[in-house]
Amino acid sequence: DRSLGNFYQEGQCTFYVFEERLKIDKRIPTSWGDAKHWAERAKKDGFKVNGKPAKGSILQTDYGDLGHVAIVKEVHSNGNIVVSDMNYEKPYEVTKRVITSNRLHNYQFIHEKI
Repeated sequence: DRSLGNFYQEGQCTFYVFEERLKIDKRIPTSWGDAKHWAERAKKDGFKVNGKPAKGSILQTDYGDLGHVAIVKEVHSNGNIVVSDMNYEKPYEVTKRVITSNRLHNYQFIHEKI
């Protein structure tokens, strides 16, 4: 379901992450565009962006043509994280997966406004 104000394309990772952040009362702008731009635009909008995941933060990569975003659901004591996303494999499909700590250097994490 589309929340009022979600202008991201349905079935895509950006749409899903916007909705997931609303559920945990951590609203983000609708002006960040494709996922590959999110970290850069989040910084410009005053959000904290770094390489450290936290529950509820947004995992971001600019890998691929449009990049990808996911929501961090869990951070384990061993450094592994569990993320949930949409369109990792195909549009509208929601997946949940583990990303191991040795792969986290490939991502940036968007937190709250500073």
